[in-house]
Amino acid sequence: RRYEAAQVYVFDKGGSSRITTDHVGGRFYDLGGDASPAFQPLAHVDNDQERAWAQEWLIDIIVGEGVDMTP
Repeated sequence: RRYEAAQVYVFDKGGSSRITTDHVGGRFYDLGGDASPAFQPLAHVDNDQERAWAQEWLIDIIVGEGVDMTP
């Protein structure tokens, strides 16, 4: 590899990079749409339902990074 610790971030329209990202071992995050996180996913954590969603979302991200989550 030319740049050992290189990372690539792709912003696409319609998920066109999803398959390529999967095939190179990357992670695809759908930031658009009604059910997907927006660029400010923690904006309404003062609401109980939003806080519960945010907790699960953050846990998913942390676990996805290989961190064990224990109570």
